[in-house]
Amino acid sequence: MANGIVWTENTLSRNLETFGPKLNLALKGFFEFQESRVQDYARSNAPWKDQTGNARQGLFAKAFAGEGSYGVDVYHTMPYGIWLEVKNNGQYAVIVPTIQAEGRRIMGELGKLLDMMRAVA
Repeated sequence: MANGIVWTENTLSRNLETFGPKLNLALKGFFEFQESRVQDYARSNAPWKDQTGNARQGLFAKAFAGEGSYGVDVYHTMPYGIWLEVKNNGQYAVIVPTIQAEGRRIMGELGKLLDMMRAVA
C-alpha cells in the first residue's frame, strides 16, 4: 500500500483493454473534469494560515492523458511551496494529503465509470 491507496493486481489494465478506442476519450474527459475538484480540495485543505494568500492561490491541478497514462498533477507555483511541504516534518504539507484523499475518490469514481462502460459494451 503506497500513500494509503490500494492497487489490486492488474485489474485496471484488464478493464482498460476491454473498451477499445472510446476509452481514451472517456478517460481524458474524466481526468480533465477532476482538475478543478483536486485543485479546490488542495486550496480548501491547505493547513497553513494565509499571510498573503499567494501560496493558496498558487496551488494548481492539471490533468494529463496520453500513451496509456492518465492522472492529475498537483503542484505549487510559489517558489517557497516546497518549504511548506517539508517544514516542521510536513506540518504544512498539502500535496501528499491531497493525493491521498483525492486519489481514493478518483479511483472510486473511475471504477464506476469503467463499470458503466462495461455495462453498455
